[in-house]
Amino acid sequence: MIKFFRRIRQRLLDEGSLKRYIIYAIGEIILVVIGILIAVKLNNWNQERIRKDEIENLLDKVEEDLARNIKHFNSIINVYQVNDSLTRKVINNQVTLEDYYRDNDLENLLFRFQFLNITYENIEKIIETEENINSKYGKVIEAAKELLRANIYDELSGKPVIDFYNKNVDFKMSHPLWMVKSDSLSIIKRYNYFLTDENYKKQVLNYWGKTSFMVLTLMYSRSATMELLGRLKIIRHNYDVDQLNQLFKSLNLNSFTMMDCQDVVPRNKDQHYRNERFLVANLSQEQVHLFLKNSNDEIILERKLKPDEYSIFMETQFGVEDIDEDFFSIIEVRKDGQCLKKYAESINGYLLLE
Repeated sequence: MIKFFRRIRQRLLDEGSLKRYIIYAIGEIILVVIGILIAVKLNNWNQERIRKDEIENLLDKVEEDLARNIKHFNSIINVYQVNDSLTRKVINNQVTLEDYYRDNDLENLLFRFQFLNITYENIEKIIETEENINSKYGKVIEAAKELLRANIYDELSGKPVIDFYNKNVDFKMSHPLWMVKSDSLSIIKRYNYFLTDENYKKQVLNYWGKTSFMVLTLMYSRSATMELLGRLKIIRHNYDVDQLNQLFKSLNLNSFTMMDCQDVVPRNKDQHYRNERFLVANLSQEQVHLFLKNSNDEIILERKLKPDEYSIFMETQFGVEDIDEDFFSIIEVRKDGQCLKKYAESINGYLLLE
């Protein structure tokens, strides 16, 4: 190609046609400029493709992290739910000596604890791409920022629980050796102590209060994690409500149970609920008017959700004096003051409205 243009230039010079030579030279310059522009455009296109691929790969990692984090939240919350049930029984004198022999969790009630091990690195990276990411991910970025704001576990709840855990160790070691020895006489002394000593029960109740607050922060973070994962699945993979429900079910989460408005909500009177930080998402095309009620059918709060709006319900605050309280929740969807649908809370629950 270069030899071809060189021959043309040489022929024009030989002919002595300066005007034609200048026109040709200008044309050649224009071709060179066009070639450069095309090369720059192709390079920019290739760089943009690489950037988009990097973002999509990063979003894949974010989805994996979110699912993994939800499972880890669940493992900690499930331990707490067992502790919650056992603590209520201990405080209300509903356990026997045989229960202690059968259930090791009862004996270790002051020491049942799991450390939080969740990953936010890729979520932080995706927030850093905010200026370059497609505008369709705007609400994803907002949800990611809210998730990081919700990560208050360490400073507000995790450290107090760990500190109290260490105090429980000191509390246990302040007793005679029968508190830690494994011979039959020591065991019977220890179990009778657990059954009768008021100071021990106060220690259990105090630990319950600390872990309860810890778990509420985890429940909020889990709900914020569910929102971010749900938004990503809808935008990236066109998930509908059924697919989201299947996804959450695979992560050991449970959709609230729908029933007729006139139905009495069935529940186990011995099962206390602490899902006070549960996610409700309006995935319908209309605004919904929600009423949150307790097990006595009393309205606790009401809230309106716009289409594609997610909300984390936080119905109450509580203290150790609420050990006998039941926080079971019912949600009614109303229109013009009339109940359209009613949902009963589930353990590790959430609600997607369509």
